[in-house]
Amino acid sequence: MYQGLRNKAVINYDAAEKLNQTPNYHYCSSIHCAYFSCFQILKFIILAIFNENEEEVYAKRKTGTREIGEHDYYIQRIHEHIISTKDYGSAKDFKNKIIELKSLRTVSDYKIDTIEQNKSEYAIRLADEILKILRKNFNYEK
Repeated sequence: MYQGLRNKAVINYDAAEKLNQTPNYHYCSSIHCAYFSCFQILKFIILAIFNENEEEVYAKRKTGTREIGEHDYYIQRIHEHIISTKDYGSAKDFKNKIIELKSLRTVSDYKIDTIEQNKSEYAIRLADEILKILRKNFNYEK
């Protein structure tokens, strides 16, 4: 049912690489696509593997008068699950890398800062490392 999210993640990763190459040089868009390739897999894992539906996710994001952001919720849930497997190294790497990639995406999408090719390449490497951690821990490519 949620296969479309996984497919979009693959397309976004491919777009991130292509947008970073000649003749494109669309570094901001490349970073955006690199991040969303990971986010779409996080969402796929929660919906397809954890069997949560979007209404449940929304309800869990609301705690009293506070509501956690959608992206933060998915990151937190995946991080907690990896910790529960006692793979602390992967949990730490996942959390650090996804937070860094999310920060790069925020800068590339919303800030005036100039984004050069090295930042785009770094974002793609981060996405690749995050996706490897997720494949290892969730084996979602069956």
